[in-house]
Amino acid sequence: MFNNFLLICSLCLVFVSVHCEPDSADCPDPKSIEPCHCDREGISCFNSLDEQKLSQVFKVPNGYNAYRSVWITQNSIYNLTRNIFNGLRIQSFFIEENEIETVEEGAFTDSYEIVKQISLHRNKIKSFPFNELGLMEQLEKLTLSHNKLTTIPANSFSLATKLSAIDLSDNEIETLEPGAFFGMRNLQLILLGNNKLTQLPALSFGSNLLFTVRKISNPF
Repeated sequence: MFNNFLLICSLCLVFVSVHCEPDSADCPDPKSIEPCHCDREGISCFNSLDEQKLSQVFKVPNGYNAYRSVWITQNSIYNLTRNIFNGLRIQSFFIEENEIETVEEGAFTDSYEIVKQISLHRNKIKSFPFNELGLMEQLEKLTLSHNKLTTIPANSFSLATKLSAIDLSDNEIETLEPGAFFGMRNLQLILLGNNKLTQLPALSFGSNLLFTVRKISNPF
């Protein structure tokens, strides 16, 4: 009986060790995605990419045509173009501290059904496809802080019903158009600090929501 117990324990240890190691099928050949790096958490690209190279990296297939997360940081990227991720399905995007000015419609198309988090912190974004947020069925958190947005259009977030946190701080926002945040039943927090807002229009938010708006360091 003791021997059987040892055998079971040994099998359990083998099972755990196998399932804790990165599956090589999850990642492409390392040389094919240089200078990016891939592990079971996702793919990371730091410092060395322009838009052409970024597109080439994401044309390389992996085992599941998907990544859990993508980190793209401190690269010379000025636009996130349509289909730049070439059909890969990605759950979390951390595209931070680049030179991005425009996020085109369709940049996140293939991840609409699964994406939960998008961070575009500290870029130079002037244009963002707010009208596509309603297509992101699982999106819970959106970070657009430290960019150059000036206006949040009407109904920007009204169909993004699962969003619970939005960070729009440290932009150049002057206008929140009516209905920008209507219908957001799961919204808990909006960060609007350090913008150029002179008022916070009630018509932007709707009447039946309970959430926190932080608006520190605006002119009103």
